[in-house]
Amino acid sequence: MSDAGASGMTARRPSRSLLWSVPGLRANAPKRNALVVLCYLLLIALLAELLLLFVV
Repeated sequence: MSDAGASGMTARRPSRSLLWSVPGLRANAPKRNALVVLCYLLLIALLAELLLLFVV
């Protein structure tokens, strides 16, 4: 007999979007998620500004 079903290796995980793999995001906290996304955008903007400052 095979015990593959008992080990749980064949159970499929629910499909998750790429968005939920971002650190800091939670499925049940839309306000917190908005703040996290804004912080990431601010960080990206600051890094882009520094990059332009040193490259040009």
